[in-house]
Amino acid sequence: MGTAIRDRLRAHYRFRLVLRATVPPDLHPEDQVIMADVSDAEAMVAACRGVDAVAHLAIRRWRGMTSEEVVRTTFEVDMPGAYNLYEAARLAGVPTVVYASTNHVTGYYEKEGLVSHPDAPVRPDGVYGAGKAFGEALGRFYSDHYGLRVICLRVANFANEEAPRQA
Repeated sequence: MGTAIRDRLRAHYRFRLVLRATVPPDLHPEDQVIMADVSDAEAMVAACRGVDAVAHLAIRRWRGMTSEEVVRTTFEVDMPGAYNLYEAARLAGVPTVVYASTNHVTGYYEKEGLVSHPDAPVRPDGVYGAGKAFGEALGRFYSDHYGLRVICLRVANFANEEAPRQA
């Protein structure tokens, strides 16, 4: 998803990529790269300095993980990382944060054959979805309390195609 965004917006923006472990093969010469982890609050503040917006696009590393690994990662990485992201943006004066969430925040609607909508209460289908719901709620707090502009995108599938797929 990050590659598609960079490809489509490169003519309008410069990118600072904060990467934990792997540098993408499609790195553009003008992309600035910072190797850091969202669990490092100081590194996140430094990464946010001087940028106009932050887009938090985590990878789907939970595929292939055991339930216990997903729970541990949600509590040890995802939730503190969401806090570090919003707090770093606030401290660095970044006005806008885009937070990649998931359809798992409302996954129980789908399990029951119902269609979710933005005004429906969250109904996570697991700890991962509950952790992302925390990230959305924390974003709401930072918006209401600090005036941070927060956009939460519940990503279900990403096909990297120009036109939407027909069902």
